Amino acid sequence: ANMSREGGGDITPSVSHNSGRDVDIGFYAMDKRGRRVDPDALVVFDPKGEAGELRFDTERNWLLVKAFLTDPAVQVQWIFCKSALRERLLAHARAAKESEDVIARAEGVLGEPGNSSSHSEHFHVRLYCARHERLEGCLNYGTTHAWVDDFESAVVERTAQLVLDFKHKDPAKVAAAIEKIQAIRGDTAVGALADVVASGSTRGVKLAALAALAVLPSAKSVAPKLAAALTGTRDEALRQPLLESLAAIADPSTAGALEAVLRDGKAPLAARTTAAKGLGKMLAIGSARALIDALAERRGPLREAVSEALLRIANRSYAGKKAVQRWLDWWRANREKTRLQWVQDSFAEKKIKAGKDDPPKKRAGAVRRLIAAMRPGGPVAFNARVLIAELTGFWMEQGHFTDRQMFRFYTSWVKSGGLRGALTAPPATEP
Repeated sequence: ANMSREGGGDITPSVSHNSGRDVDIGFYAMDKRGRRVDPDALVVFDPKGEAGELRFDTERNWLLVKAFLTDPAVQVQWIFCKSALRERLLAHARAAKESEDVIARAEGVLGEPGNSSSHSEHFHVRLYCARHERLEGCLNYGTTHAWVDDFESAVVERTAQLVLDFKHKDPAKVAAAIEKIQAIRGDTAVGALADVVASGSTRGVKLAALAALAVLPSAKSVAPKLAAALTGTRDEALRQPLLESLAAIADPSTAGALEAVLRDGKAPLAARTTAAKGLGKMLAIGSARALIDALAERRGPLREAVSEALLRIANRSYAGKKAVQRWLDWWRANREKTRLQWVQDSFAEKKIKAGKDDPPKKRAGAVRRLIAAMRPGGPVAFNARVLIAELTGFWMEQGHFTDRQMFRFYTSWVKSGGLRGALTAPPATEP
């Protein structure tokens, strides 16, 4: 069935298949007498493994799964298929006395996806990035199974080599090294990249370093240094990229620097808008009053960014001519509360009320209503997930997934029994 476009990119009707590491493979089948049949089209099997005159060939389908899991040349991240068919395959593996290691891997990779069809007619196989691909910028998303080599040591080694190029006299070569670090997510270079920003390097090299820092997970460790550079620089062309990097990193320790820009009425509109977005992303509750004050200016992009930041932080919004006054009244009444309490209060106003100490049945009802609130996406969906985590302990990072996919993930989590398991699991004990 589907593989991928030669040059990558979307391919219908698949949801993924963007990078050449996904393939859809039709199931092996047999007739009622057990004779092998190889259909020339995908066949939809029901939970019993039946499709009219055809039957799901459990033995051959298991051998295919086993072949993927034991192939030394590849590492498999997922083999999606319908849950009922997954159970048939695992039961067969246990009956065939396959090794515990292979069965454990099969249990880890076989599953029904949360963001697309149930896969009743094919396997969807997703491979991890190979070593040579990883060192060119191929990125894995989602689960990394315990047995997988993610080639992190190779990335660290390659990053160290690229950092040596920072000393090169040719700015183009330095910028190319930084861009490669960004592509492979060379996280161990954050210190060196921050030094580049604070150095006398050319503006182009500094911009490359800021773009890399905006996507590296450990950049929070150097965010204060970037904030100091923002305060100290006289290069107006560098201030906006610095702000954008700080907003993307979203380290709460830099909220003061962003708030100062937001409050500066003489700062460019783009700078103040970026600052508002950053404060929202970092959930800067201490800057809520500054954001409310900025609403009074009624300047299009800035007001939109401020409104969204407040919605993300406080999980509420006010419209109309009295919006600012309503925000100020809310702030005076609630400024001593925690952000979680703000989120809980706003959902309680929508008749979604539960605490982590409430009975499982009450929490389950609240979680289902919170998942329904996730459907439109945006900051409210994010805060719904925050409260779900408070009630159940379950949290899924959004990463590169769309709001629609997140809604489907959480819906599938409930249907597959994840909510029931989270609510009935014994409390964790201290080690």
